[in-house]
Amino acid sequence: MLKQTIRDILIHRQQRLYRERIRKRHIYYHDWEKDWEKVRPEFHSESKAAVIRYGRIRETLCDVRRIEDIGTEIVIFTADKGRLTKYADDYIAEYFNCHPDISLLYGDEDQIGVDGLPQNPYFKPDWSPDSYRSAFYIGSIFAVRASLLVEVLKEGHGQLPEGACAGDFLFDQLARRAGGYQVREGINFRIGHVDEILFHGLQSQDLFCGRVFSDQIHRLDSTVSVSIIIPSKDHPEVLEQCIHSILTHDTGDMQHISYEILIIDNGSSDVNRQKISTMTEKAEHEGGLRAVRYIYRQMPFNFSRMCNIGAKLADGEYFLFLNDDIEVIQDGWLRELTAQALLPWAGAVGAKLLYPDTDLIQHAGITNVRLGPMHKLQKMHDEEAHYFGFNRGIHDLIGVTGACLMVNSARFQEAGGYQEDLAVAFNDVDLCYALIEKGYYNICCNHIRLYHHESLSRGNDTEDAQKMERLAHEYDTLMRRHEALYHVDPFYHRYLTDDEHVADFLRMEDADRQVQKLTGARFRTCRNGYPPQWTDECLRIGVEYANTMSRWIRNYHLTGDGLADGYFIKGYSFVIGSDNAYYTRRLLLRRVEGEPGASVPTGPEVLETSVYDCYREDIRNNLEGQVHVDLTGFRVRIQADTLPEGKYQVGMLFSDQTSRQRIVNWAPNLLLIGEDQDAEQAE
Repeated sequence: MLKQTIRDILIHRQQRLYRERIRKRHIYYHDWEKDWEKVRPEFHSESKAAVIRYGRIRETLCDVRRIEDIGTEIVIFTADKGRLTKYADDYIAEYFNCHPDISLLYGDEDQIGVDGLPQNPYFKPDWSPDSYRSAFYIGSIFAVRASLLVEVLKEGHGQLPEGACAGDFLFDQLARRAGGYQVREGINFRIGHVDEILFHGLQSQDLFCGRVFSDQIHRLDSTVSVSIIIPSKDHPEVLEQCIHSILTHDTGDMQHISYEILIIDNGSSDVNRQKISTMTEKAEHEGGLRAVRYIYRQMPFNFSRMCNIGAKLADGEYFLFLNDDIEVIQDGWLRELTAQALLPWAGAVGAKLLYPDTDLIQHAGITNVRLGPMHKLQKMHDEEAHYFGFNRGIHDLIGVTGACLMVNSARFQEAGGYQEDLAVAFNDVDLCYALIEKGYYNICCNHIRLYHHESLSRGNDTEDAQKMERLAHEYDTLMRRHEALYHVDPFYHRYLTDDEHVADFLRMEDADRQVQKLTGARFRTCRNGYPPQWTDECLRIGVEYANTMSRWIRNYHLTGDGLADGYFIKGYSFVIGSDNAYYTRRLLLRRVEGEPGASVPTGPEVLETSVYDCYREDIRNNLEGQVHVDLTGFRVRIQADTLPEGKYQVGMLFSDQTSRQRIVNWAPNLLLIGEDQDAEQAE
């Protein structure tokens, strides 16, 4: 009885301490915004601006001479209710001053709640023509040079409507005149975006003026030829399901689409080869299907090479690269993808992918964060609309997955096709990045849903250290080819989190400065290691980065404190089936030898150090039914010369503060200490 009473006291104490730690680590937006408004950047422009509410656009602009009489260089348009934030007009004037080729821009915004505090920040992407065609994501504020406004009004493009929709109507005319629906020059946008909060709206107002991200139906006015290219090997049943689903959804919605299917097989067994051959011969050429071709080329798996072989043999005006584990579940899917790919500014076009027989998101577009290309909202429920419609409608994004990727055949060749030195991973991202650098916009049709039976063809990339090592090598190849895009994503705001979740935001201070403030790790040596019975798979560890600090801050020019020296480890860890508030945790390192996936400890000695806890809403949301998994994130900074050269495996020690339980587990990831790390990773 006494033991239970004592344990209850310890449990209560640990839960209280855990809640206090959450309060320290969780960033509340109203505090963030308060700190943001205290910082006044250095402005150089002295241009003045006039402000016009959406509801008064027609009244104010009915006579061009009124604009000329205003005598200001800039006109700011805002929603009828709400107010500009502090320095908003200065930010706008400064942007125009620094970008003389830009005549139209918009900014970010939030809302004022009933308690008077700012909330619901909407951090918007840079100019996204397809997102805008899908919804009025510009929202409550945009600004234009008076000279462009006068030009548009004098051209007389229709009558200006009344009410809140007048802002949407006017912005569209201005965007067309400013070249917003044209191919860019590289990553230079023709419409500007001030990526700061410029407007405080009201909680009750309609941000999108009635035009929200939603399902859409497009028409094709003339016949388009499409080649569906499917790499496949030794999965005849999966391939048959894919093709059957395509043919099943070849309905009247496929009018004006003529398509062929090319299966590229890199070496199925004789039995499976015969099954696939028989299946393709029996495929009925109905609707828009004009041919099913089976190309057998025995060779090592190389997704890029297989796609390129298909592209060389295809005769369609548009290529649709499709995994054999894709299952079509929606009529009109090919029509919608094709309608977007037809646009003169379109690069790669993809769809939203769901895990089979669920509403869990597998892919809703790719973002490019510090850790590399990421599927945002992965394993989150699609029934819920996330972050201002991020998983609804049509969006411009830096990339889409090659599991379902359509592209104009000429633009595919212009971008260089798939890079065959990226045999397994990041080849689709490389193609998307190349298209971005050519000035095209990559588009994700999140109103189109397909099932993706992920990784059936080659296993899970994160299941062992060798595959993770290969991923790291191919990511290095990707970044060497697109150095200017390291941690650069015009379609994903710099204040939004690097993690899988999208609604959370980062602190005002630069993420590198946060790392710089971390105290260098102080290791304690446990010479005899830990008892084998402490090891338990219920302790889950995800190591997202374990490498040099210089690689982490690539393209970031910070000075002082030797920030570029040393090493950095970032990830998450938690115990399944237990209250995680009970535990304290320490990062472990042990010396190993051998290759990744086959490495063995050189001895029993283990090094341990404390970690910096991080709030991870994305992990919490994906761990349904688990208790106190808010602070699953961790960071550790290791200063140079702290550890001897060698290979170290990363692990975790969890200590239950309400009992004597200790849990240990090891991740497959290795941290390489020594001067040759970068060279070894790049080989």
